[in-house]
Amino acid sequence: MARGGRADPVTAYAKSVLAGRFVAGPHVRNACARHLRDLDDGAKRGLKWDLKAARFALGFFPDVLRLAGGQFEGLAFKLEPSQAFIVGSLFGWKRKACPRAGQGPDPGNGTRTADG
Repeated sequence: MARGGRADPVTAYAKSVLAGRFVAGPHVRNACARHLRDLDDGAKRGLKWDLKAARFALGFFPDVLRLAGGQFEGLAFKLEPSQAFIVGSLFGWKRKACPRAGQGPDPGNGTRTADG
């Protein structure tokens, strides 16, 4: 799997943080390291990086949202790299289907009927 670059701003940010090009606290550095590690090993734990989904979510901001008020009225809403990392991570990481998916709800998780 390709690991970042211009085509993948989430991975590019993670690499930049770990290379010291962005100042970041320990939690952000850990999230970036985990992102890169999961690109290599995440499939073993049922994770999949969906770059198309991440790009779609990131594109929503400048394509749809506009700033309101003042000198920035009407300008596209541009995410900062750290914000793009968060949004891209939220929408880009997917969990593979649960092996039990489609077998009905687990007992005791609020699925009982009033008479049961």
